[in-house]
Amino acid sequence: MREFYRILVPGGFFTAIWNPRDIERSELHKRIEEAVYSEAPGMRRVSSGKSVSTEEMRDKLLGEGLFKDIFFVEAPHTEFMTKERYMNTWKSVNDIQVQAGKEGFCRILEKIGKIICEFDEIEVPYLSRSWTVQSCKQS
Repeated sequence: MREFYRILVPGGFFTAIWNPRDIERSELHKRIEEAVYSEAPGMRRVSSGKSVSTEEMRDKLLGEGLFKDIFFVEAPHTEFMTKERYMNTWKSVNDIQVQAGKEGFCRILEKIGKIICEFDEIEVPYLSRSWTVQSCKQS
């Protein structure tokens, strides 16, 4: 937060944006989550913006007194992906890779691949979330 504060002009704005999948809106994604957790049952998702509460973000953004006037926006949207693009998004999920280990992560990717094999295109629901704050820096 100090670095964002440092580079902003006085009164400038900073926005933190997360774009997590909205699993609850899709039976397909619920099945995929079950497959992920069957391989790594004790996993704690840390990269998902949905795992971050509004209170946690408020504390992070306003906690040091560098920013003020938090504004939160949340909106659903849907992306349509090829199987290849969809699998590539999973391959980039670092928190699962670390917690499941290399072999466990490979098994997770295999399970996901089997679940989506029947689809030509994957409909991925998202819930975009953003928090905007204004710098308290004086000119």
